[in-house]
Amino acid sequence: KMEQSTAPSNPETGEKNEEIFEVDSDDSGDEATEDSDKSESPMQSPRNTEGTAPTPNKKKSWFNAKKAIASKASTSAFGKALFQKFVDKDTMKLLDTLKAIAADHSGKEHAMQLKKDITKLAVKVLVLYDQKILKPESFSHLEFFFRRISSTIKNAYQQKKMDEGVCKRVSDLINEFGPAVHNVLQPHVTKKTLSRLQRTIEYVGSMEFVAFASQHALFKDVVMLLATLLERANNNS
Repeated sequence: KMEQSTAPSNPETGEKNEEIFEVDSDDSGDEATEDSDKSESPMQSPRNTEGTAPTPNKKKSWFNAKKAIASKASTSAFGKALFQKFVDKDTMKLLDTLKAIAADHSGKEHAMQLKKDITKLAVKVLVLYDQKILKPESFSHLEFFFRRISSTIKNAYQQKKMDEGVCKRVSDLINEFGPAVHNVLQPHVTKKTLSRLQRTIEYVGSMEFVAFASQHALFKDVVMLLATLLERANNNS
């Protein structure tokens, strides 16, 4: 369930979110004319194309225009307003904690890019939801993965069994979560957005990063925040 928040910045660090919404080279160009991807993405589940009729150019242009709407909104005042309205302080704190761990793992520049990627992906989802292109039922499969990832981490941490086997299980779940998100977004966003999703999942879901995070001093905060979000999801279901 999406909850409303009016916090314009991270209350812990005072960091402003404006920089997240600045246009960078990855968002430039006329994405409305971008052709749909002819090849299967490594993250995409196999699709049955048997009996599929050729797509008329007019229909393709219409779909590409819709993709451009979500893409442009991720860097607009509208996208920023949606993010501040729906993303609660616990989710923001989780994102900032993940960024802090990533900074220690791979450097501040990479960590900032990671936060930017996740934020822009979240905004695109919110725009599609606000426009009623995505329905609440679109998120049911994604919620399933969130519950499994969160409960696996929480239970292992409480039992002091955050070992290599658990890290491998968490890594596998995150990498299964990626294609699920891909399949929800793919009809509505550009290839650049799907590439952003893929690099995010590849990094956060890597065994190296999961193992590093599990030993980090801030991992306790990750566990507590995931437990809070999991409890809220259970109460709202």
